[in-house]
Amino acid sequence: MEENFDAMKVWSLVQGQRIIAGMNGITVDINHIAIWEIIDRYEIDNPIICFEKVLRIARETFQHEHVIRESNKK
Repeated sequence: MEENFDAMKVWSLVQGQRIIAGMNGITVDINHIAIWEIIDRYEIDNPIICFEKVLRIARETFQHEHVIRESNKK
């Protein structure tokens, strides 16, 4: 699907724009402004759908990283 390709393209460009909290460097979110900037610059069709997909990718990635971090503590 074209929308998935667009979402992955945007994610690949913004994945470093994380919002970090605490001394342990836990990622809590992705910079939404950075996502919208890429969507606008690349003139992505269906920008809201793309934005929502990028947020889903981010949340799944951050949750997976958190699970790995916690399992390494044991």
